[in-house]
Amino acid sequence: MSNSVACLTPTVQGAIDWYKESGASALKPESRSKVLTENQERAIRHIICDKRPEQLKMEFALWGRAGVMQLIERELGLGLSLSVRGVGNYLARWGCRRTYLADYQR
Repeated sequence: MSNSVACLTPTVQGAIDWYKESGASALKPESRSKVLTENQERAIRHIICDKRPEQLKMEFALWGRAGVMQLIERELGLGLSLSVRGVGNYLARWGCRRTYLADYQR
């Protein structure tokens, strides 16, 4: 079975064991909760669209995941800390792509 799903045998065996112990619900992916509220998302998107990082005295020339992560930490405070991947997920949800961010700033 591990060959047909491109997984290592221990991975497949672990899934089978979970299924036997807890049923199908054990195999469902965990839901990921959003860290930012709708208002916080809107505020960050507004800043990204209206300002360049240099206008905010940031050390980045264009918005990227690292710059947006720093912006979120700086603007929203509250000890919010997102991973680079988490910021990438927000940017993807907002329809921002690497080329879009670079083109938008020109």
